[in-house]
Amino acid sequence: MNGKVFLIDDDDSVRDALASIISEHGLGVQSFASGKQFLEVFKTSVTPEVIVLDMKMPAMTGLELQSKLAEMQVHIPIIFISGQSHKEEIIQCLKNGASDFLLKPFKFEDLLMAIDKCLKVDSSYKEIKNKYDLLTPREKEVFEELVDGQLLKAIAIKWDVSESVVKLHKSNIMQKLQIETLQDLTKISMSLKSPQLLMEQVSPSADT
Repeated sequence: MNGKVFLIDDDDSVRDALASIISEHGLGVQSFASGKQFLEVFKTSVTPEVIVLDMKMPAMTGLELQSKLAEMQVHIPIIFISGQSHKEEIIQCLKNGASDFLLKPFKFEDLLMAIDKCLKVDSSYKEIKNKYDLLTPREKEVFEELVDGQLLKAIAIKWDVSESVVKLHKSNIMQKLQIETLQDLTKISMSLKSPQLLMEQVSPSADT
C-alpha cells in the first residue's frame, strides 16, 4: 500500500534509524524533531497517512500534540513510541484515540505492521469521508436525523415538508454513500466520529 509516515521524535539517532527502515519498507516518510516543527508544515492529503510519535519530547509532548490535532479535527492514526512513559500516559493516549503504543526498544517488524494497519485505516476513513462530503447540507441534516432513529414521517413533520421529499433525500444519501441499510448508515456515522473504530475491521497483516 502507498502511504506517508510522519515521524516525530527529538532523538536524532532514533529518528534517522526509523526513517531509514520505513523508507526501505516502500513508504514515504517525513521526519520532524518536534511537534511544533510538524505543525508548521503539516497539510493533510488524500494519501493514506499515519503519525509515529514519541511520547516524551521537550516543549510539546506527544500527548499535547495529540490534543492539538484533535482540536484541529485531524483524524490521522497515531502510533506512540516511548522508552519511559508512565502507565497513566499510555492509558491516556489510547483513551484519546491513539491507534497503538510501542515501548522502546521494539522490533522494527512490529512498528511496520502497526504502520501498515494504520494506513489501511486512514485509507478507509478518507474513502468514507470523501463520500460523506458529497452530501448536500440538507442531506447531511437528514443523515443525522436517520442516525438518531427518526422516522421519515417524523422528519417531514419537523421540517414541514412532504414525506416524499424526505424519501428523496434518503435515497440520495444511500446512493452517494453506496450503502443499502440504516445499519450501514450508523456504522458510517460512528466511523466519522471515531475513526479508531475502523481498526477492528482491518486485518493485522498488510500488503505493501
